[in-house]
Amino acid sequence: MRRKFTREQNRLDGLLNAILDRDEDEQITDIIYLNPYTDKPFEDAKQSIMDIKVKTAEGELVDIEIQIRNTDNYRKRSLYYWSAMYAEQIVAGESYFELNPCIVINILDFNLIRENEHYHSVFDIRERRCGFQLVGDLEIHYLELNKLSGHPDATGLTTLEEWLIFIKDAANTEKRELIETIKKRNEVIAMAEKILARASADEFARAAYQQRRKWYLDRVSGEKYLIKQGIEQGIKQGIEQGGKIKALDIAGKMLSLSFTDEQISLSTGLSEEEIAALRKE
Repeated sequence: MRRKFTREQNRLDGLLNAILDRDEDEQITDIIYLNPYTDKPFEDAKQSIMDIKVKTAEGELVDIEIQIRNTDNYRKRSLYYWSAMYAEQIVAGESYFELNPCIVINILDFNLIRENEHYHSVFDIRERRCGFQLVGDLEIHYLELNKLSGHPDATGLTTLEEWLIFIKDAANTEKRELIETIKKRNEVIAMAEKILARASADEFARAAYQQRRKWYLDRVSGEKYLIKQGIEQGIKQGIEQGGKIKALDIAGKMLSLSFTDEQISLSTGLSEEEIAALRKE
């Protein structure tokens, strides 16, 4: 996915402007890539399909990531990434005036924000009662692809929805007619699809995708197995612990009735050492 946008800089400009939804005179017109695309070893690709960091002409730092898997505490994870990007702008001795706004954009192939049904949620820092911003330096976007309602055709689609449907369904043969309509309406997306086609012809890119998918499926399968094993082990331990507690309770009552250690052991299955410890309590 990163190949799709970084080979043609203005393709990413179009996506960013659709997400940020700024007035025409505030739209991004130029960007600098801070982490140009380099193929990672397959085992390092993991669940992130795209991770691009850019700087706008106005000095804003933007991190765009597409995630296919809900990692642990993803909300805190994205806030941490924002804080790291914000903090690394200055070193000791520099002024806080040097800090520029940082924007984190998360395009997700899973549902994260359970509190609403909107596919695009935006968070910043605001005063709780009056709603005004403290500073405009923090902006975190979550775009949840699975929340996009079904669109049989392109009628009424916003520019952002066109981009998200393209990202989600560009390779879906059942949505080919819709994608073609979107391309006719949005020439920037049409150019992006040509770049995607060239990337898809790249044998290494295909191999990397397959390896990422294999890693993801293996990871999910492994986690489900561990959860199942954990549940079974927990049930077993619970039964064992419950039996032990019951045995200790019976032993305590037998001690109060002056039964011998041998009699208590035969009745409860407790060792003589455990019964001796009960006598001392």
